Amino acid sequence: MRSPLDFAHILDEIPLGILLMDKDLRVVHINQFFQALTGFSLDMARGIPCRNVLRSSACIINCPALATHRKNRSISCTSDIINTDRQKLPVRITTAQVMDTHGHFTGYMETIEDLRSSTTND
Repeated sequence: MRSPLDFAHILDEIPLGILLMDKDLRVVHINQFFQALTGFSLDMARGIPCRNVLRSSACIINCPALATHRKNRSISCTSDIINTDRQKLPVRITTAQVMDTHGHFTGYMETIEDLRSSTTND
C-alpha cells in the first residue's frame, strides 16, 4: 500500500539540502534546497554517483556515507561543496542509513546545511 503523503513535496519544504542515494551511492532524489545550493537539477543528478554531484572535500578524504555504513550510525562533519558555478561553499553534512519497512538497508540520506551565514556572522 502506498502512502498518501507526497514525500518529494515534504522534502522540498525542509530548509536543508537533502540528497537520497541508493546502496551504490547513486543519486535517487534531491530536494529544491539542494538544487538551489548546488545548481544541479534532479534530472541532471539522478543516477550520478553522489561524489560527482556533492563535490565535497569530505567525499575525497572520508566519504560520510561509507563511514555511516561502517560505523552503523549517523555521521556529521563540516566540509565544503563546489556548486555548478564553481563556488566553494562551507557546509555541514549529516549522513544516515535508510531502511525499508522490514529493517533492510536500502541506501543513504544526506542533509546539507549551508554554513555561509554562520561563517559571516562570527
